[in-house]
This record gives sequence, C-alpha cells and structure tokens, in this order.
Amino acid sequence: MTQVSDFLYQLRRDYPDLSHEDMALLSGHWKLYRLPQARQLLTLQGLPWAFKRAKRWHEYDLTMAVDIAIEAAINCADKFNPSKGKLTTLISFDVDNKEKRRYRMASKQPMQQLDDVPDHRDRGHRHDLEVEVNRQHLHRMMLQFSERTRKILLLHLDGMKFRDIAKQIGVSRSSVGQVIKRATQIMRAMAESV
Repeated sequence: MTQVSDFLYQLRRDYPDLSHEDMALLSGHWKLYRLPQARQLLTLQGLPWAFKRAKRWHEYDLTMAVDIAIEAAINCADKFNPSKGKLTTLISFDVDNKEKRRYRMASKQPMQQLDDVPDHRDRGHRHDLEVEVNRQHLHRMMLQFSERTRKILLLHLDGMKFRDIAKQIGVSRSSVGQVIKRATQIMRAMAESV
C-alpha cells in the first residue's frame, strides 16, 4: 500500500490539479490534434481519483484496484467532454458501472464448490440436498457484497465476536454490527424476492 500511496503523492506533486478550463483545453487538443501528451496529462489527472474509486471495490486486492484505475483513467480521458461534466464524475461512473457489471456476471456463473463458506449445521455429518442448495444460494447472495463485507460476514459465520472481527479488519465494533445488519437485511430482501 505504501508504494501506491507514494506513487499517488509523487503524481500529485509532479502534476498538480488542473482547473476545469485547463482540462477542457487538454481534451480539445487530444480530440482535435491527437496529441498524446494531452491524453497523458488527462489520464494522470484522473488516475488518483480512479484509484480511490477502485479501492472501494477492491480493498484487499490493490493490484486489481490499480489495474481498474489505470483502465478507467485511460478510457475516461478518451471519453471526457468538459461541456458535459467533470472528469472525476465520469471516472466514478465508469469504475462503479464496470464493477457492478462484474459482480452481476459473477453471480450468474455456475456455482463452484463452497469450501470457503462455513456451514455450522454440518459437524461431520453428510450434506443433504437442501443444505447444499441453501449454501449455494447464500454464496450467490454474498457475491453481491464488497470483499470487506464478505470477509466480515464469513468471520461472523465462523462465530467470531464483533470486537475480534473489528480488530482483524481494522474497523470499529459498531461498524461491524452495521455491516452485518445491513447485509442481513439485503439478503433477507433478496431471499423474499426469489
């Protein structure tokens, strides 16, 4: 994480924030004259914000967050139209929409073996069909949540106390309770809609 933070700090130092007018000028130079330097400056302006947005989706996988941020910054530098809004807004929509689509596609894929989801009803006994179906349904529902929320839910299912989960994840105990409560409400609503 420190390498990424150092890189973003250096990026901000070397390429200070440009005004909206300056970015409009760069966008015009890129679209009219295809100046690669203009595209590069637009991309560098959007990269820190793109990383911030991608990190929300991939808290624990920084390489994935960096890859997503770079792709989003480049795509948005190409699509940026200053008369329609800010570059940061375009990047936010781009990152969020791609990640939502990725999670939707993951939930539609065939289920794999659910070794990582603990089942407290099974203590060495044979799984019956109903338990396996419930576990698969639970796994599909959990794919809708962020990595952090899934980790909190799995630790809670393992029987960990809120304070132990909070220590391990690095959040407050009340945040753990809120995440579990919100996730439970969402899963109940999803189960009722099926």
